[in-house]
Amino acid sequence: GTVMFFTWIGVTLLADNTNVNSAGMQVNSGFTTFSTAIYTMFTSSIGDDFVDNFNPTFTQDRRYGILWITCLFLSNFLFLNLILAMIFEKYAERYTLEMRRMQH
Repeated sequence: GTVMFFTWIGVTLLADNTNVNSAGMQVNSGFTTFSTAIYTMFTSSIGDDFVDNFNPTFTQDRRYGILWITCLFLSNFLFLNLILAMIFEKYAERYTLEMRRMQH
């Protein structure tokens, strides 16, 4: 949900922005279509190529940093907690089964 929300914001802000920033990069790189934007935001949210995806927009306007940092923080915070909760749940189930087996 978090990635989709920030994808929607990114496409809304950047899809029609055909400017080239001071570093010579297309500002809407990775946000030209909704499907490419999903890929861009997903790979950025897991930390892969974050800087490469972040640079074109951030170099153009520093305010885009708010979008990127918020997305990165929320997606990493939510994903990490979800993964840890799943691991703990499986561990607790396994531990309970082992304890029952040892008692019988």
